[in-house]
Amino acid sequence: MELSKSLEDYLETIYIISEKDGIARVKDISEHLNVSTSSVTNAVKSLSESKLAVHEKYGYVKLTDEGIKQALSIYDKHRIISNFFSKFLGVSKNIADNDACELEHSIHPETYQKIIDFFSFLETCPEDEPNFLKNFRIFCDKGRDSAEKMWKKRCSKSKNINAVKLSELKIGSSGKVLKIIAPMRIRKHLLALGIIKGEKIGVIRVAPFGDPIDYKIKDYHLSLRKNEAECIIVEEIKEN
Repeated sequence: MELSKSLEDYLETIYIISEKDGIARVKDISEHLNVSTSSVTNAVKSLSESKLAVHEKYGYVKLTDEGIKQALSIYDKHRIISNFFSKFLGVSKNIADNDACELEHSIHPETYQKIIDFFSFLETCPEDEPNFLKNFRIFCDKGRDSAEKMWKKRCSKSKNINAVKLSELKIGSSGKVLKIIAPMRIRKHLLALGIIKGEKIGVIRVAPFGDPIDYKIKDYHLSLRKNEAECIIVEEIKEN
């Protein structure tokens, strides 16, 4: 049975109160949602009929195993959407929570999955905070004109960087990793090999037909296919 937005709110509220106080009462639910106790009683009755909650003596309400499962799903969705708004878009916590309350019931699964993918991407990103997030915050805080001036100044300083694909380096040369431009699956693989921003990587040898290519990073050797090496952008290091 698909629950209405209202019943999902009740289910989530019962879970939150139970986690906080150990048990949820009709009175607590009423105060939390700012509704009448009769409304709570009717909602709990509907949840009981769906085998998601049990209305016990003395006004206590307990979720069933299935009720807890569904409540957790709603609660996690709320938390993830709220964090996305507040931590990355800079929306105030109260507004983020209010918007999450609305969206958690109607957001399309594909959109929600993309938010989850975004968090997963950040977890694999070698930078503490990716540059695009820093730039976005500068844009929001200082405005378009100030942000553009800052970025132009930054770009003028970096024009002398000799950025090339790792696959373009010659045997015996080396470079400092700048970034990886690849689908998530390949990106995760390369990061797991220790190829992260700032690392020095050198070319040891190239197979007769140009593939694979052997590299040295830190104190170990690794072999990459040419199409993998093409995803890695490095700053070529000029040896004296």
